[in-house]
Amino acid sequence: MANEKVQFGPFSSCVHPAFWSQFSKLKLENLGLDEKPVPILGSYVFQGPKGLPASLSVEWNAFKDDIEADLHLGSCLAKGKVLNLNTLDAFKQCDKKQILEKEGEELWNDITSGKASESPENLTRFLVLMFADLKNYAYYYWFAFPSVQLPFELKMVCEPKTLSESDCAQIMEKYSEWKSQTNKQSSGYFGLKMSEDGKVGEILSLKQSLEDDDAVLCFADAWSQTNHPGWPLKNLIALLANKNPQRLEKGCRFMSLRGEKAKNSFILTISSKGEVKMNGKLCCTLSFDKYSN
Repeated sequence: MANEKVQFGPFSSCVHPAFWSQFSKLKLENLGLDEKPVPILGSYVFQGPKGLPASLSVEWNAFKDDIEADLHLGSCLAKGKVLNLNTLDAFKQCDKKQILEKEGEELWNDITSGKASESPENLTRFLVLMFADLKNYAYYYWFAFPSVQLPFELKMVCEPKTLSESDCAQIMEKYSEWKSQTNKQSSGYFGLKMSEDGKVGEILSLKQSLEDDDAVLCFADAWSQTNHPGWPLKNLIALLANKNPQRLEKGCRFMSLRGEKAKNSFILTISSKGEVKMNGKLCCTLSFDKYSN
């Protein structure tokens, strides 16, 4: 796998039936014909068994401000929006490219402004574009998962390093303690002090680890089917490329935190093929789901 091009496992969407009930109530009681985007929260699980798809879920509590109170240790938050259009024709004919470009611009602004370093939950985001036919209890929707397309290629420097059972147990214990003391909304991204011989050290915030070249940059990874990383790493790499391109050029260690008790976690060393130069041109790539319910 050394020198292999880095590939990312995409998210798929999972919509709980109670989400539609909550949205219908919101539209009838508050939104009416207003088509402004509505902020929502979703979640994804990094402690699932091998072989399952990486699902980002929206449930009955998606419109709550304190959804993190409902999450367990193996779940992380994602920030999203619902853009509901009032007719089926409007849903079918709207300029989806323009809508998604706007989402990409907001993502990139969060990266360049430092907001994503301070509040990493802004790196994992999604958009639900939909039409709700309340009379017939029918919902038409698209899910999009925006990411920044980098203007250079990435490669694996070496084979992924599988962590020992004792290392995984230590990491999970430290992560659990850190998560209980920090903002749970930001718990999908963090840093870890780890020596070259594998000795596990302290947990750092993402901002701290971006400023420490020896720290391993870690992300909660819902993808479980291969040794390739999941979708959240894409925007973490974009953040690093913007903040510290030299670190990516020489090779940076990333840890995929996954599996029950983190037992399927591994470390990737990834570098750019050549110079890291952000050209100022935003290109937003998407993992897309399209459904009618």
